[in-house]
Amino acid sequence: MSTTSSQLKQLFAYIDSHSDDYVKRLAECVAIKSISCQTDTRD
Repeated sequence: MSTTSSQLKQLFAYIDSHSDDYVKRLAECVAIKSISCQTDTRD
């Protein structure tokens, strides 16, 4: 197995083992309301 292939397998294993953390962080980011949802700022 080549070094690059081995490194990619390690990377993908890390990503897979932390996917719950990534999904949680993404959900927190998209949950932030934007100013466009505030009706008092609309014309």
